[in-house]
Amino acid sequence: MDDKPGCKGRLVPVQLRRQDSHKVFRPKQTSPYFIVDISGSFTWKKFTFGLAVENLFNTKWREAQFATETLIPGDSQPVTDICFTPGTPFSLRGSVAFKF
Repeated sequence: MDDKPGCKGRLVPVQLRRQDSHKVFRPKQTSPYFIVDISGSFTWKKFTFGLAVENLFNTKWREAQFATETLIPGDSQPVTDICFTPGTPFSLRGSVAFKF
């Protein structure tokens, strides 16, 4: 690794995905989405300062999606529905590192 002062960064390629519901039960497919993450860092002497932006445009997306059969007390028959985990929203993260 080079100890000279400088900057570096990266732009994560656009992630375009389509996720299908459970293979047996397909009441709905999720909509396609894209997520943009950007990160960069600056090195000065023995310090490295970093900044990361995740989900820059605050895209609403689903990390995981499943068709699930549930039976709530009082229901006479089970109901099949879509359960999902929401994806990570916009976030900003900073870091400082010292090399010794």
